[in-house]
Order: sequence, then C-alpha cells, then structure tokens
Amino acid sequence: MLRIADDPRVSNMKEVGLRIRALRKKYNLPQEVFAREVLISRSSLSDLENGKRAPTGPLLVALECLFSAKREWVMTGKGDMTGGPDGDNGKDGVVELVDGFRRLSGDGRKKILNLLRVFLMIEERGAKGAKGAKGAKETKGARGASLR
Repeated sequence: MLRIADDPRVSNMKEVGLRIRALRKKYNLPQEVFAREVLISRSSLSDLENGKRAPTGPLLVALECLFSAKREWVMTGKGDMTGGPDGDNGKDGVVELVDGFRRLSGDGRKKILNLLRVFLMIEERGAKGAKGAKGAKETKGARGASLR
C-alpha cells in the first residue's frame, strides 16, 4: 500500500504543511481550535504544519468536509484551495454532510469520524480483495458452500 508521504504526486511535506497552515489562517483559527475541529491534537497539527508528519486519509476527508479544502490542493498545491469548479462543494451531499457534522457535539463528531475510518478500511480491503480474487479459485466445503 502506498503511503500518502510516498506518493510521487505529493509535494514535500513542508509545502503540504504550509498549505494546511494557510487553510487554518484563511478561517482565522488558532491551532488549538483548528486541531479540535479535525479531531487531532494541537501538537499533531503543529507537526503537520512544520512538515514533520504527513496528513492521514481521514484528516484529508475532515479538511474537505469541514473547510471545503480540495485534497489535490492540500497535497500538491494544484488547483483551487477550496470549493469545486464553480466554487460549489455541494455535490454528492457534501454540504448536507458538513452541515450535519458541524451541528454534532465533539463526541458525536468523534463517532462519525471513527465510522468513516471503518468504512475506509472496509473499502480498502475490498479493493485489495478484488485484485487478489481475479486468479483465485473458490474452495467448496462439504455442503458445497463457498469457504472464501
């Protein structure tokens, strides 16, 4: 599995950190508040902004949902910082999702992000399983049920 930091399309982590800082400053938020919004510690945010750590997939989703940050821009600097082609980030229910997320308590947000992480892991495993299943034969049990 390719880690975000190893992706050749990603500019260096220092530049990624500067873009995350620019996003935070666009909303005039101190590190503590911004970190709390995306459910990470202030020290983790500081490490991100200083290029000492790469953003995780769930963090990129949180930045997109909460601040309309375009993942491509965060990771490469290409394209617009926020919004879609016409400044509209409401496709596929994103606006409704973000509005609902913002109304949740801190505990509710943590639960939703944990669910998101689970779904992302399931999808990742499914994608890996689909690749491995192409050449594999199914094994049948005594009653003919698939054992896979």
